[in-house]
Amino acid sequence: MAIRKYILMIGLVLCGTFLSRDAYDRALTSRHIIWCVLTLGLFISLLRYTDLSILKERFFVFAGIFFLCAVVSGFFAVNKSEWLYSVLRIGLFVTTVFVFASILKDEMELAKVIVLLGFFYFLYGQYEFISNSAYNCKGLMCNKNPWSTAQFLCLPFCVYLIKEKGFWRWLSITVGLGLLANIFVLTTRSVVLAVGISVLCLIQRRTLKYIIPILIVAGAYLLMFKWIYIIDTVSMTERWQAWRATLTMIYENPLGVGAGNWCLMLFKYGQNLDFKFFQSNIFRHPHNDFIWILAEVGVIGFVGYLGMFFTSLYYAIKSKKQWLVAGIMGYMALAFFSFPNERAFSSMILAVFMALSIAGYHKIPKRSYIPNMGVFRMASVNIVLMLCLFLVVLGYRHRSLINNKKLRESKQWEKIIDFSDGFSPFSTLTFTGVPYHWFKGVAYNKTGDPVEALVCFREAQKYSPYNVHVLNALGLSYSYDKEKADRYFAKAIGICPVFDIAINNRKKIKESKK
Repeated sequence: MAIRKYILMIGLVLCGTFLSRDAYDRALTSRHIIWCVLTLGLFISLLRYTDLSILKERFFVFAGIFFLCAVVSGFFAVNKSEWLYSVLRIGLFVTTVFVFASILKDEMELAKVIVLLGFFYFLYGQYEFISNSAYNCKGLMCNKNPWSTAQFLCLPFCVYLIKEKGFWRWLSITVGLGLLANIFVLTTRSVVLAVGISVLCLIQRRTLKYIIPILIVAGAYLLMFKWIYIIDTVSMTERWQAWRATLTMIYENPLGVGAGNWCLMLFKYGQNLDFKFFQSNIFRHPHNDFIWILAEVGVIGFVGYLGMFFTSLYYAIKSKKQWLVAGIMGYMALAFFSFPNERAFSSMILAVFMALSIAGYHKIPKRSYIPNMGVFRMASVNIVLMLCLFLVVLGYRHRSLINNKKLRESKQWEKIIDFSDGFSPFSTLTFTGVPYHWFKGVAYNKTGDPVEALVCFREAQKYSPYNVHVLNALGLSYSYDKEKADRYFAKAIGICPVFDIAINNRKKIKESKK
């Protein structure tokens, strides 16, 4: 059991620090691969563990509902590749919670490791502030929001170690204050809100002497130096537009649009979105994990998703682990305005929070709980196969991100055709949600092969049927068939009424008919 615990902690540290050298997003698929390998290895090592009474906790009932609804949502998904990735990821998360809850019986050593990781984050953050402006700081997460989130997720462990005496007490206080300083300099508003919510969860008479000075200093800093940024409404306006379109999506699809398919379906409801949503500011998620999950897996699946949080909170409260309550509540607060669900490290820390709350509440029965072993063995085999399949999917998607980077950097159309080979049955879209076949089709047009270009644009529409650039490209490719071309241009304009390129192309088609 001790070896498993140390392997788990090493995996967490790697997932919070490792960066791929060649991928477009250096922290996305590479860390998911580490996460999946870690969970697969630990799960196999637990197969002889016969006391499975922990599975009787209600948390796993809600987790099962969430997973099954994600599976069923595949009937409504327009892109089965993105659906498969999301379903396997949900399965990985639920398995990780079970594995962590089975291994983590004592949080002390884990807390020390996370505090040391937080110390490294603090030092790296300070280095970035010195060498860059705060706006350009992306840290070890390749994005400002996840970087700030990762530092926040270390704070509950600092709070846990404050009760210790000597070195670890003072180190946890130092690291906690340092991470707070980094967070307030970055001023990621969702994380600042999460800090505030967590602080409210920790307020007790004996902790006021620590909390009040921190609140005063933090509030003064924000008012004096970051007020203009905090009240900036541009990003909030964009998010509200995305949320409003998502709410319409939910209303029309109460059973969900398919796991992983939100970014593809958003365009269908994009009549009131600014044009930059279709051009330079493509949203891969609505910056709100809750409506993101609700839109993709439907109302019943969302009940399962929320149930995992509320049962974890209940367990943490019952086991009197206030620092866990603060961590889970803080995560929920930042998830309402950000996207921690997308990233491997934040998902693993959430799994740690949930696993520790389950392990703290769960009472091991006097007699070992042994379920029907035939059913258990069959389930175990399926879980191992699922995780192995996910590793294959992640391998293809990592290769896709490597090609995606080359695709973006290439200036030669012939090479773009080659780099579009990042496409596979498991990775049909680029990082920004554009089908690989669209890039390939444009490249074929540029190199004088309109027939191959049309074939590619048709394929692109299969994987992203509401992408206005794909529809516009199809309209141009069907210029020999005026009626069909007009239909594609009209569909693109119906989705994005301010799409000037399609509007002008449609005018030319109509004029040529006369």
